[in-house]
Amino acid sequence: MLITNKESYALCVIRWITCIMIVVCHILQGLDNKRAWYLNVGVQIFFFLSGFIYGIKKVGPVRNFYYKRFLKIYIPYWALVSLGIILLFIFSPHSLSVKQVIGQYLLLNTFTGNIPGLNHLWFMPVIVGCYVILPFFEKAINRSPKWSICIFFSLLVIVSIFHYHPDVLWAAVYFIGYVCGRYKKSNIFILLSAVFTFLLVKCNIISLTPGIQSDVLHAAGAIVCFLIIFKLLLYLPEKQTFDWIWGGWGILYTYRITNLFSGHCRYCI
Repeated sequence: MLITNKESYALCVIRWITCIMIVVCHILQGLDNKRAWYLNVGVQIFFFLSGFIYGIKKVGPVRNFYYKRFLKIYIPYWALVSLGIILLFIFSPHSLSVKQVIGQYLLLNTFTGNIPGLNHLWFMPVIVGCYVILPFFEKAINRSPKWSICIFFSLLVIVSIFHYHPDVLWAAVYFIGYVCGRYKKSNIFILLSAVFTFLLVKCNIISLTPGIQSDVLHAAGAIVCFLIIFKLLLYLPEKQTFDWIWGGWGILYTYRITNLFSGHCRYCI
C-alpha cells in the first residue's frame, strides 16, 4: 500500500515530536523530576511508528531485509558499544564484566544487563527481535489475515499472563503499529488496540504484578497519542503545520531535515 505525501509529512512530524519528548524526558530524569515518566511514552510511540511504517510498505525478500537491517542497526550499535567499553576500560575498568560485554554485543543485554553508561540501549533487543519476526508475521497475514492477527496477539497475552516482561508488551505495540499501518483505511486496528489493552489490564488485576499497570498505560498511551496526532495532522495543511511547530524557522523545516539525515520518512525506521 502506497503512502501519500500528507501521510509522510505527518509521520515525520510525529517522529520529531517524539524525539523532543525523549530528550526532555532524559533532562527531567537528570533533575529527578517525576514528570519525565509522562514524556517517556515517546519510546513506545517510536515502537508503534516503526511498525506502522513497515505495515504501509512491504518487507520484501527476507534476506535483503535482514541485510539492510544489519547494516543500519548493528554497525552503528557496535561502534557505540565499543566506544563505551573503551571509555569504561580507561576510567572505570572494575565496572566491566565479560558477561555484560558479550551480552551487550550479542544483544542479550535483556538477560545479562547493560554495561554501565549504556543503559538506554535496553530497547535494542526488542526492536531487533521485532525485525526478526516481522517477515514471518507478514507472510502469515498474507495467507490468513484475521487468524494470524488473532493467534499472534493471543499468544502475546498468554505469555504476559504466565511470565510478564515489558519487552513483550513493547513488541506488541510494534506489531499493533504494523497492523494499523497495513489496514490504515480500516477500523480493525482500533478494535484490536482496545481489546488488547483491556486484556492486559485484566492480566494486571489477576496477577497484581508491580509495574504492569504503568507499562500498560505507556503502551495504550503511545497507541492513542499516535493515532490522534496522525489523524489530526492529516486534516491540517502541510506547510502551515510545520510553520506552526517550528515557529516559522525555515531552517528547521522538518521534512527537509529528515530527508537530509535519513531519506524519505517512510524509509527512515
